[in-house]
Amino acid sequence: DREYLKQLCCNGKGTVAHRKAIAGESVPYDREILKLVDDNGETVAHYLARKNRKWFCDDPEILKLKNNKGDTVAHLLAMCNTDWMTDNKEILSLVNSDGETVAHLLVKRNSKWTTRQKDVLKLKNKKGDTVAHYLAKLSIWPRLATDDVEILSLVDGFGKTVAHYLADYNEDWTTDDERVLKLKDSNGNTVAHILAGKNTKRDRKWVTYNKEILELEDEYGWTVAWYLLISTWGTPHEWIPHSRELLSVKINRYETVAHYLAQHRENWSTDDPEILTLKDRYGMTVAHQLALHNPEWFPSDLEILKVADNTGWTVAHSFAESGRNWLKHIDKEHLKE
Repeated sequence: DREYLKQLCCNGKGTVAHRKAIAGESVPYDREILKLVDDNGETVAHYLARKNRKWFCDDPEILKLKNNKGDTVAHLLAMCNTDWMTDNKEILSLVNSDGETVAHLLVKRNSKWTTRQKDVLKLKNKKGDTVAHYLAKLSIWPRLATDDVEILSLVDGFGKTVAHYLADYNEDWTTDDERVLKLKDSNGNTVAHILAGKNTKRDRKWVTYNKEILELEDEYGWTVAWYLLISTWGTPHEWIPHSRELLSVKINRYETVAHYLAQHRENWSTDDPEILTLKDRYGMTVAHQLALHNPEWFPSDLEILKVADNTGWTVAHSFAESGRNWLKHIDKEHLKE
């Protein structure tokens, strides 16, 4: 009965109810009993939450009880009972002495729990991580199935957005929303850079032909276009643009997409004079690179051979340097020239 449960144990450090709770035994649901505090500052409810996996509670008055360490009953349930969940915003917002909310602990300890409550997703711990950040980092994508730009733009203590973590940790997540793709972390790296760079490591097939997105630079000056060229090489979804506009996009502060393709893709070539005469930082054209690296390519317009870089080195010089028998492509009439 109640009076028996309230009796002090022989060691004088807690009641019979405490002893039963510590042993994992059941205790009748009685607020007065559950609120009893022992010499360690623990209530009966705290012990039940910690020790008895079959014990559940949805009573806000009990869930809000704190022990000497600052943990509420709700915190202990979230940490110790993987079957316990709640959608009560007030309970989810409770903070312990470590700066963690009940919601943060539920994300970490309970793989089934998620929430779509915007106010809960925005809750921060003392490190600056929101609940949304935890869901993005520690979970598979469906647990944070949101396209809400405000949520995806939330920034943690390391200067990264929720979208950055989704792009980095969740192989099923992609987006084409320009507002999200342009989000930068504290180092200047965008969400688009992460999505583009993960094509080789994950079974992700994210590509874009949006020039504005492709031209975004990371902290070192590398563009999204470069990340796509590198990460999709050799994959069924290899990214190779064909339009003048995209071939002219820079991959860094020195050269364009076309320059890169001319150097690293033997099966790629072009006869477009506008592309062939694109110059890198040193004045070397795409035609120079094709002459050096593509054994099958020769310009249909011989005037291209006369195009020179900043030092006066022509495309013809590059052909000569390559060691190829390039003169076979020139008729006798033009050979002397």
